[in-house]
Amino acid sequence: MTLHVVEETVLWRPADAADLDAIAAMHDRCSDETRFRRYNSGLTRLPHRLLERLVDPRLGVSLVAEVDGAIVAMGNLMWCGADDTTPAELGLLVEDAWQSRGLGTAVTRRLLAAALDAECDSIHALVRPDNVPMLRLLGGLDLPLRREWDDGTLTVTVDLAAKMEEGVASSLGR
Repeated sequence: MTLHVVEETVLWRPADAADLDAIAAMHDRCSDETRFRRYNSGLTRLPHRLLERLVDPRLGVSLVAEVDGAIVAMGNLMWCGADDTTPAELGLLVEDAWQSRGLGTAVTRRLLAAALDAECDSIHALVRPDNVPMLRLLGGLDLPLRREWDDGTLTVTVDLAAKMEEGVASSLGR
């Protein structure tokens, strides 16, 4: 899976435990604001156990974007519950220097394809109302959205049922 951004080639691949140091380094290169938008908290450094959870394939799908051997973005689709009624949760982090180049949209489309492959009929993202880039990204997916407010956090649910019926998982991943 590759994406050409400007003159750089971005390699998308599944993340695993061998990537933990590189993922931690990417987090360190991100601004406090970028990390806050991703985790909705003031964490300045992610605990190792949280990083391990993000790349555990039993808990979800994690993809990283690599440029010249450095991880510059990461997307996660975490399975939320044992029942079929709880949507998977989408999370994205794009290093500041790589924002506004289409990486967030590219990883989101790949994760939506993975959700469809797993027969999820929806996914959700917990988004702060001032996280305009994420709200814009979700709104630009051309998929039905439902928004619910809870204690200052917006839960945006992306309805994948129509796409599942169309059988278009692979086209979303491009």
